[in-house]
Amino acid sequence: MRHLLLYDGECSLCDGAVTVILNHNAKEPIYFVSLQSDKAKQLHKEFEIDSEVDSIVFIRSDGRVFYKASAAAEVCRQLHGIYTFGRILPFLPFSDRLYDWIARNRYRIFGKKESCPLPSAEVKARFINY
Repeated sequence: MRHLLLYDGECSLCDGAVTVILNHNAKEPIYFVSLQSDKAKQLHKEFEIDSEVDSIVFIRSDGRVFYKASAAAEVCRQLHGIYTFGRILPFLPFSDRLYDWIARNRYRIFGKKESCPLPSAEVKARFINY
């Protein structure tokens, strides 16, 4: 198994986060699955993820599942540079509340895409959307 990040493929903020991850993923590669895909539905069943979850979910290669700020922190553990500081997110007392507020308002603040953008040929193998 490999690291999987389930993300909202219609969210501009999420799309930007995926780009950052692709550019700064220094450790075990992270693969991406759009929440709108059939693969995401399959993973929801396989890992018993609540179907109402509409924000990022990180599934580590060892099968552990993380949500919200904890998911973001686990992703940051795989990055290099300034992004490694994101590992402290779950330890902040307000992190999940802040995460929830951003998640609720992400389309209004950052915009919504009509469809998932197609990845470039060089990173296409990191997107699992079947």
